[in-house]
Amino acid sequence: MHLNKKYGQVKFGIVAVLAFQVVACGNSAGSSDATNSDANSAARQTYEVVTVTQPENFSQYRDWYKNIYESCVELAKDRNLPVKSFVDVAADFITDKDVYVSDGKNYLHSNFSYGININEDVPEKGCATSIVKTESHLIIKNGKSYAVDVQENGERIGPQSQVDMVQEPAEDSSLYSVPKVVNGIPLKCQASNEFNKALGEFCILEPKGITKFIQIDGKFLPAYARNFLTKDQFGVLVTKPVSVKANVPINSTVFDVK
Repeated sequence: MHLNKKYGQVKFGIVAVLAFQVVACGNSAGSSDATNSDANSAARQTYEVVTVTQPENFSQYRDWYKNIYESCVELAKDRNLPVKSFVDVAADFITDKDVYVSDGKNYLHSNFSYGININEDVPEKGCATSIVKTESHLIIKNGKSYAVDVQENGERIGPQSQVDMVQEPAEDSSLYSVPKVVNGIPLKCQASNEFNKALGEFCILEPKGITKFIQIDGKFLPAYARNFLTKDQFGVLVTKPVSVKANVPINSTVFDVK
């Protein structure tokens, strides 16, 4: 069982959409000019952004898995079976690394996901645990999207052709009005309200020149997320930006479908 999820991207998107629906009810008038302008500028923006997601409380995250392991060890002792040590997990362990690249026309989103694997955490297999890695790559080239996945065993699946896509107007940036700086990178966050207090804190990147860090679906890149949706399981997960480059030349080969 490997329970790690891509919370930084998936949950951020869900919350952002819901927040937009709540706030936009009183905010729709006069927004069309701004979103049309954002859609036009998206065709000229270039960026390379890297984020990482980590447990806010490493001990809580590790111990959630270790408690399952220790239950297995007790069973193994009862059966007089040998057990293996719990996998060594570094204190700076990340659950996800996300890379976003765009030349204004084509897009790449690569996710590298890491987790504590307890698939073989049974007495008959020595309560074995390990660190596993999976990858997913979404490439949007000339309006066509392709997906490539790399499984835990290294098996590569794809490229699988997806739906055709066109640049959508940008979402309403006024939803993000609270300034914040993380790792020296300026952000704009959603204002705190009863709705997002229960879900967490979600932020986008400050624009750099003409680059507003918009994806092809019109959504802003999920630059920062302090996600409460997982806290009852293995703690809060925090997504942070670690590298942001804007208005830079992009090597077209990064969008090659392989």
